[in-house]
Amino acid sequence: MSRPAPQTSQIEQQNPNAGEETQFIYIDESGHTGDLSRMGDDFTFRGQPHFVLAAVGPISPSLAEELLVEIREKHGLHQLKEFKSKKLGNRPAIARDLIIALRNRRIPIFVEAIDKRFYLIRYVMSCIVVPPPKNSLLDEHDWAMRNMLMDYLYKHLPPSVIQAFVSACNQDSQGGVRSALDELLRWARESVPDDFVNAVIAHTEYVIEELEEGSAEDPLAYREFLPVPERGKQRAVFWMLPHYSAFKNLYARINEHSEEELAKIRLVHDAQTQYDELLRRAKSAIERGDMSRSNYHQTSGRAFKERAELEYLRSDETAGLMIADVVGGHIRRELLRHVQDNRVQDEAFEGFLHVWESNDQVGTGLKLDIPSPDINKLKLLRSHWFEWLALVAGNASTEMGSSRD
Repeated sequence: MSRPAPQTSQIEQQNPNAGEETQFIYIDESGHTGDLSRMGDDFTFRGQPHFVLAAVGPISPSLAEELLVEIREKHGLHQLKEFKSKKLGNRPAIARDLIIALRNRRIPIFVEAIDKRFYLIRYVMSCIVVPPPKNSLLDEHDWAMRNMLMDYLYKHLPPSVIQAFVSACNQDSQGGVRSALDELLRWARESVPDDFVNAVIAHTEYVIEELEEGSAEDPLAYREFLPVPERGKQRAVFWMLPHYSAFKNLYARINEHSEEELAKIRLVHDAQTQYDELLRRAKSAIERGDMSRSNYHQTSGRAFKERAELEYLRSDETAGLMIADVVGGHIRRELLRHVQDNRVQDEAFEGFLHVWESNDQVGTGLKLDIPSPDINKLKLLRSHWFEWLALVAGNASTEMGSSRD
């Protein structure tokens, strides 16, 4: 016997404007969401090296509940009230089947997946190694060159340089920035020379000159070489927040997908006691066309002609948020297994692959902000997966032909 579906009436009561035309997109995060400048010297990020923000929809509250009822019945989860990815991690077939159910109904899936150390090092690069030009935009060639340098720094940059940069953020001082530049230059000069090292030395020496000249005229000139901080509740300062960047890029993709019907969409994010107002400001910023703090290459260029509403609800009371939680948690878990070279279960990778391949609609699918070698390993794994599927299909066809004979 199916469980009752209270979600529709509950959400519509909380949203009096949610009529038949309203479409819901549910958003949930996976992985520790904190400011990366507050992680101390733990650049393993407490065993959670990735941050994932997943969105599912447009989907009605009643259909979201219906999908969970199907999964409960298929997997014998009749007593399970709340779907949480952390509780289902050892049963990847559940996430896979939920993802397949979404795709079969052509319900869009949007996922942003960020390697936190990669994200942090990008700030190091864009602030003190190769700051972007002040009065011009980067072109595709510039982004390609920066991505190559990013991969190099990700592989070679020692924790001492990262820690010095993080300290510069928290000190918010000229001395802190200069110490970070000195540590960067020391590492580069002690490294085995190559084209990348030579470029880092040249650019860092130039930035030091810019810092000294600027500081002689303006005591706050050093802030040009730090991230632009955001202020949260009680004036808390956030220097490097993956959630902020991921949300802006996710919303830009949703706008691209909506085909000028964004006003009909209501974004429902799981309750955020710490970052709710911060994410509202991120939303306003991208609506104005400001992607300056996203910290990675923005792929969606459609201007915002309309705005979606944003609200926060409890995930344990909202079926759509439970689905987003399961999708996001599954992606983060499989990325971690991949990076650690652990064996990925067939049904686990199949679920991951269904999200990665769900880009058949504009703006949808999985966007990976991780080092290129990790992406290449995933592509190789995907290639082997399709080869295996083709082999299985060929064997099945041969067996059917033999049986007819």
